[in-house]
Amino acid sequence: MEHDADSWIDKGWLILINDDDETVKIGRGVNSLTTYTSTETEDMSKIIISESMNIILEDIYTTFKNYWVGKYKNRLNNQYLFISSVNTYFRSLTSVENGEILDEEFDNLAYIDVEAQRDAWLAIGKTEAEDWDEEKVKKMTFKSKLFLAGDIKILDAIEDLHFSITME
Repeated sequence: MEHDADSWIDKGWLILINDDDETVKIGRGVNSLTTYTSTETEDMSKIIISESMNIILEDIYTTFKNYWVGKYKNRLNNQYLFISSVNTYFRSLTSVENGEILDEEFDNLAYIDVEAQRDAWLAIGKTEAEDWDEEKVKKMTFKSKLFLAGDIKILDAIEDLHFSITME
């Protein structure tokens, strides 16, 4: 059965191809992810995206573990300090020196995951948490847990060209 390069790549194969000038190159930097969900998207099948995600997660986890766990009380001001340090880190990832991992034109931000924190209170029977406004939920830190989320845009590599020319 004959396959062209695109079909192998679509199946999650990392292949080598002879380019136009007979240079051997990686067809596309892909991994084996080929089934997509709402949390595992098609972008994650690209090595550059999954590698960037791993770097970010590892850096944040290591910083949290080494500099925050057990050293600060769980109160809103300290949560904002951690969020501020994460957001500073995100800004650093837009620079050329740090690999241009995140898009500088996007508001790459970490924030308190209000719904997750509300759900934690509800799960232990604090039914009034259902009626708390967002600020009240943020102030009601939950035990030793820090509920955060983030919204970032990881940059992909340029690999395709669509170039339309109109002639008169």
